[in-house]
Amino acid sequence: MSNQIFLAYDGDNAGRLVGRAILANDAGALSEVSSRINLGHDVVKKWVQEHNGHVISGGGDEGCFSLPAEAVQDIEEL
Repeated sequence: MSNQIFLAYDGDNAGRLVGRAILANDAGALSEVSSRINLGHDVVKKWVQEHNGHVISGGGDEGCFSLPAEAVQDIEEL
């Protein structure tokens, strides 16, 4: 069995954009930011699965996953 590594990600500024949309009572902007966050999670999940990894958690604008150590050489694809 190969060595597994754990990686975490955090969408910079996403929380700030959500906060601004809420304060402005702007449902359209909030929906747009939420859609982009969800798309980001989908992109990460697909890449991780293609590299024989596993998503551990994903919520809000952050997440964590594991993957075989040798897959880290392809991380720039993500």
